[in-house]
Amino acid sequence: MTTDHRRDDRPAGDAGGRPSAPATSSRDLVNAIPGVVWEADGHTYRNTFVSSRAWDLLGHDPAAWVATADYWEQHLHPDDLAPSVALVEDAIASMGRAAIEYRFRTADGAYRWIRDTMEVIGDAEGYPHLVGVMIDITEEHRARENLAIVEEDRDLLARAIEQSGESVFITDLEDRILYVNAAFERMTGYGRNEVVGAFPDILQSDATPPETYEALGFGVATGAGFAGELVSRRKDGSLYNEHISIVPVRDTSGRMVNFVGISRDVTREHELETQLTQAARMEAVGQLAAGVAHDFNNILTAIIGHASLAGASVPASSPARADLAGIVSAGERAQQLVAQLLAFGRRSLLQPAVLDVGGLLRDIEPMLVPLIGEGIRLTVDAPGPSFAFVDPGQLQNAIVSLVVNARNAMPHGGRLRLSAAPVVAPTGDGGLERGVVIHVADTGHGIEPEMLARIFEPFFTTDEFGRGTGMGLAMVDGFVRQSGGRVEVESTVGRGTAFTIWLPAVDPAPAGAAPEEPGTPLPLRVSAGSADPVAATVLLVEDEASIREVAQRMLSLAGYDVLAAGSGEEAIAVAGAHDGPIDVLFTDVVMPGMGGPAVAEALAATRPTLRVVLTSGYAEDDVTRRGIVMGQHRFLPKPYRLDELVETLADVLRDPA
Repeated sequence: MTTDHRRDDRPAGDAGGRPSAPATSSRDLVNAIPGVVWEADGHTYRNTFVSSRAWDLLGHDPAAWVATADYWEQHLHPDDLAPSVALVEDAIASMGRAAIEYRFRTADGAYRWIRDTMEVIGDAEGYPHLVGVMIDITEEHRARENLAIVEEDRDLLARAIEQSGESVFITDLEDRILYVNAAFERMTGYGRNEVVGAFPDILQSDATPPETYEALGFGVATGAGFAGELVSRRKDGSLYNEHISIVPVRDTSGRMVNFVGISRDVTREHELETQLTQAARMEAVGQLAAGVAHDFNNILTAIIGHASLAGASVPASSPARADLAGIVSAGERAQQLVAQLLAFGRRSLLQPAVLDVGGLLRDIEPMLVPLIGEGIRLTVDAPGPSFAFVDPGQLQNAIVSLVVNARNAMPHGGRLRLSAAPVVAPTGDGGLERGVVIHVADTGHGIEPEMLARIFEPFFTTDEFGRGTGMGLAMVDGFVRQSGGRVEVESTVGRGTAFTIWLPAVDPAPAGAAPEEPGTPLPLRVSAGSADPVAATVLLVEDEASIREVAQRMLSLAGYDVLAAGSGEEAIAVAGAHDGPIDVLFTDVVMPGMGGPAVAEALAATRPTLRVVLTSGYAEDDVTRRGIVMGQHRFLPKPYRLDELVETLADVLRDPA
């Protein structure tokens, strides 16, 4: 390669012209230098001398180097040629020095990194001569590249740690904090300048078992590290759960130099785990309740039925009448307890309707005043309509249960406030949801924090022994959840408790005709060809002998003609052998073999006008979970009283077949 400023008419080196090389007596000394010593013409860049080290370091013949014009330029890496020549020209222009780094091709075709330190020397006439030393810095350059990579990796690691969502802190061997990342600041509330130089025990709390801290200390002291969960305290005093891992940092010799701790806030995970456990407990109780309810309701049917029959035959003046009434009352209380269990397990059948919740509060206010007593001042704030699709009876029971709890929390009097209002609140996906919010707030003694998490558990109560079953709040929670809502509670010891029920809001129901009042129940039908009413015939199907007996006596006492069967198959046979009409099929739903709905379907083929009333100790929706299709038939849950049975059959007989 040539440049515009070169003067190629000048003789080169030893071939003539100006002497440009050092005295030959010094060549041996020059050749001993651990680098390639060279001289070149300042205008042509043609080398006039190259030391013998060119053989050793680069594999080039010094004689060929000197004999070939542009030898130096020809062996420069293409990317390094232009910048290297530019630096040489700058040095010549200033008659100064330059240190150039470039890649030079060796005799075997590989490139080595060279640091070329040169100086421009002018002769008496000002003609420039170049002298320099080429040193192989390939290993140094590789080390610098590796260092740059390491530094880049270190910078990347530092940025990753700083931007990590997990808390990271580094301590020295004395356990003093040297570094914390931004996540540590967010999680703990402490700023970096507040904790650097301090000890991690500023986060300790009494909620973590002492043995956990002992295990942590042992792991740090022995260099084994630690991994586990702690309950730590933020700067503001609030507690949070964290999963933390602490490991030692060792140098290349294996000596511990630091500890690094990585922790993650798992408070929300613990809350979800608690909710999942609660949900599993509810499901287990619900399944238990459904199973117990069937057998228990069958027993109660027999108890209440026999007591009802005995009460109907005992004169009103007899002392036994009150005893029998007490038996019925106790049986109904047991029935309510089963209903509460089913409501908690969300397995009871709701009968929802469009209801003005505010109107319900205003309607039951007179009933609540004597319930809470004179020492408690009741305020009901429900000025406008607020409609929800909810079971009115269950909602009333839920509100009464909360009011009773509030009364028990204020034995020396206080204030009780009930309110209902429509609300519109944002949802998590950016939308809006309409709801009805019911507040029940008291100024009682409050609930301790450790008990607050358990108040919706079945059979858990803070009342003294004998004052409650512990099912009231469980029933409220189960009913509200089953209605598509939620219950929340806030309480401060010594200041009171507030329950909030949220239910989905609906539009008011259109105006319609008022339902007809039921007429007098008559177990009668009009026989064909006669205007005289005769007794209706009921086919009773019940696999439990005790219940079948009491139901048959109830129906007979009410004036019905009764055909009884102990199974579905027997019922088909009894109906086939009966020549007269059968007006009502009253059958248990779940029986061994053929169940009640199957019996109804089989009889409908020959008796299309047959009315059907189903009964079961299971809740109706639990029956449907078993895959039993109940159709449009009436359902009378067990246990039932005499008057309930008679009224249900009379209603069915009034409807046109």
